[in-house]
Amino acid sequence: MYPLRSSKFILVGFLLFLAFTGVQGQNQAELNKKKNALEKDIMQLSSIQKELQGKKQKSEFELIILNKKISSREQLINNIHYEIKKVNKGIQAQQGVVKHLDKNLQHLRKQYIRMLRYAYKVRKSTDRLIFLLSADNFNKAYKRWKYLKDLTEYRKKQAKVILGKRQQLNGEISKLEKTKQDKENLLGDENNEKKKLADEKKEKEVLYDELRKKQDEIKKQIKDKKKEADQLESAIKDIIAKETAKTKTKEGTFSMTPAEKELSQNFSSNQKKFPWPVERGSISQNFGKNKHQVFEHIETNNNGIDILSSRGSKARSVFKGKVAAIIVLPGDKYAVLIKHGEYYTMYSNLDVVSVKKGDEVATKEELGTIKTNPEDGKTELHFEIWKGEQLLNPTLWLSGN
Repeated sequence: MYPLRSSKFILVGFLLFLAFTGVQGQNQAELNKKKNALEKDIMQLSSIQKELQGKKQKSEFELIILNKKISSREQLINNIHYEIKKVNKGIQAQQGVVKHLDKNLQHLRKQYIRMLRYAYKVRKSTDRLIFLLSADNFNKAYKRWKYLKDLTEYRKKQAKVILGKRQQLNGEISKLEKTKQDKENLLGDENNEKKKLADEKKEKEVLYDELRKKQDEIKKQIKDKKKEADQLESAIKDIIAKETAKTKTKEGTFSMTPAEKELSQNFSSNQKKFPWPVERGSISQNFGKNKHQVFEHIETNNNGIDILSSRGSKARSVFKGKVAAIIVLPGDKYAVLIKHGEYYTMYSNLDVVSVKKGDEVATKEELGTIKTNPEDGKTELHFEIWKGEQLLNPTLWLSGN
């Protein structure tokens, strides 16, 4: 039998390996989830980009998509690189287990060979009989007989142990080879993504230079968009003020019905759990101050978030409530304002509206079709959240999915 210290060392090695693979499995699930999300994001952005191929005029919208794709691609490459590092650690751990299993197996084989040699010496029945009869008394003879019997049984057990260790070693070697193949596949994925990233960065530079020549046109677009945003903000504040005035008490305080209080509490308690106002989309502009994609010295302010989506996409309610107003905007566009107790959500840049004022809507219920700009092909929903007349950051309320 091999030394006790060696067996303890092997046991500790196995336990450490199992602990490592357990943690690795948990982290791998998170890595896969993030990887899948990034790949879906890139696929959707590529789909939107494909819709613009027929457009002659280049726009800031295309630059936004490219920047989003580049950012997602860089995250994906980092994800793959981290995965490769984890696989390398796994390979090292597996190699250690294989090495110790092989060493253990060689030790068992040497023991077994020594055992077979001894058994060969006493293989004949006459030799066994002489060995027994040469004992001084019956008790010693019995002990010798018992020893020979135990030796035979132990030899059989050792043969099984060796066979089991060999099978275990072969299994670990197979796992190691598969892990190495996984690493090769990941390296291939990483190189492929790096090539795509390099192409996208070149495309971005070309588009960026082209847009820099259209400074006056872009500044006019920014000015028109700000004017529309101000009109929308003014309309929303006016509607909310009128809604609030209906519920004010003689003392001038805001009063809600029990149903409205419950709806407000439910809305508040579901923060960070709301579904997105589109089934599939990617944020193109965040809440608050944003630097322009081309001219970084130009800063804009966003009352909500803008979400890029595909042509024909529908806007949907993030929570149950009641349609407070349908707002008409310049350019044959519409906005839907939904009341949720003391909270309001607003969905703007709709081409067709499928609800009317006073309608009760459910979570994820479709409100209308998002307008696609005929000039640049952009399909973008503008989404806001209000608490009374106070603007809130929508990204702090939407689910991360």
